[in-house]
Amino acid sequence: MSIKENKKVRNINGKRTVYFSVDTDAEPHKGVKGKGTAAILTDLGKSVPLTEKIVAKYLGDLSTPMAKRVVDGVRNDSTVLVEISPLYFSTWDYSKMKH
Repeated sequence: MSIKENKKVRNINGKRTVYFSVDTDAEPHKGVKGKGTAAILTDLGKSVPLTEKIVAKYLGDLSTPMAKRVVDGVRNDSTVLVEISPLYFSTWDYSKMKH
């Protein structure tokens, strides 16, 4: 999710190829990075239910103030979902390293 008017969204609209990295703050660190094609989801009929699903998964409850802000941002079209279709990616998991 991203604010509709920010530079990231403008860049995606101009050039759809993106590089991404998602990792954990907690140790042991693990994550995924790669290259993909990005699309801005504009259909509210799809993006609102998907946003609710993501928020419920990561925040646990749709009734919290933060959850409401996120979902309302998509509903009122000030926030958009960015969908990345990976072309390739790699993962790492430091918990699997031998000490």
